Amino acid sequence: MRDERGDMISSWLMQLALTMAVIGFVAYEGLSMVVTAVSLDGDAERIAEAAADVMQQSRRSNGDPDEAEEAARTEADERGVEIVTFEIDEDESVVILTVTKDAPTFVSQHIPGLREWTTPSATRRSKWSP
Repeated sequence: MRDERGDMISSWLMQLALTMAVIGFVAYEGLSMVVTAVSLDGDAERIAEAAADVMQQSRRSNGDPDEAEEAARTEADERGVEIVTFEIDEDESVVILTVTKDAPTFVSQHIPGLREWTTPSATRRSKWSP
């Protein structure tokens, strides 16, 4: 006679391990997208502020939008994000920019319906004193 209790427990443990692995994988993919979107919002704000600070400082010496854009691009590189659009409205004394960043996912970035979720963008405005 053969005792099948060990086989049943092994089968149950294998199913449990597989279920936990799938749940963990899905959670990682989802959290990766959420964390990237939330951190990108703060990154966009800091980058816009860096450009506005340069405009504020350079206003005293006739202002240089190219220096402000360079400061924004340097800050973006340090934060690992890409500037999609950059605009300086000197009449309104405001910097407007849009940044994006790819979320570190394994599979979601290759699924057509989820691609837009894995590459969030954020737009920020930062004002300086004229």
